[in-house]
Amino acid sequence: MGLVSHELEKGMTIVWPPLVRGTGKPIQRISQGKDLKMRQNIKIWKKQQIFPSFWQKKLGDTISLCMIMRNEEKRLTRCLKSVKGLVDEIIICDTGSTDKSIQIARAHGARVLQDPWRDDFSRPRNIAIAAATMNYILILDPDEVISHMDHSTLREHTRHPEIIAWRMDTRNYTDNPWQQNTHQNPGDFLNAKNFYGFVPSIKTRFFQNHKNIFFQKIWHELLDYDILKYKYKLAASPVPVHHYPGEINQASIEEKRKFYLRLGRKKAGLDPKDCQAQWELAVAEHIAGNHGRAYKACLLSLRNGIYGSDRLYFLAALARAKGGVKEHRLIFEKAVCKTYPNLTHINPVDKTPLHAAPKKPGPPNLISERPAHIPAPGWPKINIPTDFIDPMSPDPRIQIPEKEFTISAAHTTKKTIPPKEPLQKKPKKRIKHHIKKPNKKRSTQKKEEK
Repeated sequence: MGLVSHELEKGMTIVWPPLVRGTGKPIQRISQGKDLKMRQNIKIWKKQQIFPSFWQKKLGDTISLCMIMRNEEKRLTRCLKSVKGLVDEIIICDTGSTDKSIQIARAHGARVLQDPWRDDFSRPRNIAIAAATMNYILILDPDEVISHMDHSTLREHTRHPEIIAWRMDTRNYTDNPWQQNTHQNPGDFLNAKNFYGFVPSIKTRFFQNHKNIFFQKIWHELLDYDILKYKYKLAASPVPVHHYPGEINQASIEEKRKFYLRLGRKKAGLDPKDCQAQWELAVAEHIAGNHGRAYKACLLSLRNGIYGSDRLYFLAALARAKGGVKEHRLIFEKAVCKTYPNLTHINPVDKTPLHAAPKKPGPPNLISERPAHIPAPGWPKINIPTDFIDPMSPDPRIQIPEKEFTISAAHTTKKTIPPKEPLQKKPKKRIKHHIKKPNKKRSTQKKEEK
């Protein structure tokens, strides 16, 4: 026992780096009352590095790392070092590497499988999943890492067998502050603190093995199709995956654009009714500079009526890029209405949003002035295609569309109501009052009697 305690104490003082992640302070300066959970995670991680087999049984079940690669010698070492001490098995499916990627993977104890590239991301991923032997599977790419501070949390997930899969947030780091949905970098991961921010994306990456869960679709592949099919229980993991998207393994950015454009067209061709595939194709066509094709693909992605205002803003930008000024203005207005429905859809009667609950009956509104933000009665009626109709939109100007964006000239002028003709007074009928005339015969008889 003395030797064990000596080694454990030695590991707790030497193995861990001198600074705590995100604080910049030495470990020994943290008080006993503050950051108690961080101190516990640090101790668990140090013990796990020294006695992995003992702490594996105590902390949770076994984990397999499954990933695919091709010419990833510059990034593979960083990824495999980030999961050292966490995973019990590494399965990598190589799709045709010509550099030293296979040698680097085997040097880290990985089992390498080879399968030629066939323009399908799901196929090599499923080959790696089928070869995994541990009870849990973690999905990563060579340009992604996991912080050592989150190892204990992932181990804790394996102690909840009632949850089949865990969804993890991926931080796609960027230096572009104008990129849509960019979050400011909190700086809690030291290796990525130099980036301005990140764009989050949520995916299922950690799940139980032997549950018939595999990837679907050839590009932007997901595990969620099988999880929803079998109605497995899902949960959200607080552990983030750190992704460096600026690093590419193609020869140039132009080659990368052609690569993803080819995959986008293939995916949309396999299932033309898939609105998500059409949306991904629209983004790929836009990056390649084909604004006309991107506009058509984006229109097809709106057919199911399930979309947000960001997709309409993107469509408005595509319409402007291809020269449709009227279309751009109309689609942009629809995007604003979808973003702020309570500000753009006003009931002109009681001055309340149309989405709000009806007011209780009360005294009548005697205000006759029309506010400036309420359209006049002669506002032009606009016809738009069915792809832009929002079934929940209460805008009374939207009608069932024609073939094009048209504004009829008949509605551009205010409707004038002709004055009513004055009613002609009908002459009153004169009522004749009949006066009874005295009977001459009776009057003469009375006189004679007298």
